[in-house]
Amino acid sequence: MKKLTILIYLVFISIPLSAQPNGRKEMKEKIKTMKIAFITEKLDLSSSEAEKFWPIYNAFDKAQMKLRHEKLRAIKNELKGQINTISEEVALVKLNELLAAEAELNVLKETFHLELKNIISSKKILCLKISEEEFNRQMMKRLRSRHKNQKR
Repeated sequence: MKKLTILIYLVFISIPLSAQPNGRKEMKEKIKTMKIAFITEKLDLSSSEAEKFWPIYNAFDKAQMKLRHEKLRAIKNELKGQINTISEEVALVKLNELLAAEAELNVLKETFHLELKNIISSKKILCLKISEEEFNRQMMKRLRSRHKNQKR
């Protein structure tokens, strides 16, 4: 399993993000596949761990994205361009909404970590957090590089 994961990871890492997929959905799927391979390799998941881990991870990731997009982003977008003109009362309401959404996100993360403890070790959970950040940094670096190359 590990050799297969490494092979998948190497194949996807060698494909430049500048190759234009047919659309945004394809790009998201490509990145998701790369992330799965990256995390599986970093966590060194056994077949049985991976079988239990990925459905929980995918459900968490979907719920987290929904919360971030529907609540957090909505609040921030609502305030764009208005932050200097809203009243202190409205600002307080929006701040409380933002804090409530962030608290909801934290509860979601705590629940996720409790579920994971039944599947993988705490050490692997920490490795997961670090691996996600590392993957995101790599993606941002690739996007910046791509953007820089397009300007030339």
